[in-house]
Amino acid sequence: MHWAMAQTGMDDPLTRFNRTELEVYFKQYSFLLKKHLSKLLREFQDDKSTLKQIIDEAPSGARRVVSELS
Repeated sequence: MHWAMAQTGMDDPLTRFNRTELEVYFKQYSFLLKKHLSKLLREFQDDKSTLKQIIDEAPSGARRVVSELS
C-alpha cells in the first residue's frame, strides 16, 4: 500500500483503483525496475571497481537483487 500511495500521491489509492489493479501495476513496476537495474549492471561491467563499491554500499535488499540478476 505504501508503494501505491507514493506512486499515485493519494492518501488512499483504493478509492480510485481496486486491489487487483494495484497488484498488476506493482508487478509491472517491479519488472521495469529489475530491467533497468540489469541495464545499469551491464553498463558498469567495464568499470568493475566502481560497480563493486556501489554494490558494497547498497542496502542488503538491493545486494540480494543484484546477486539474483547476476
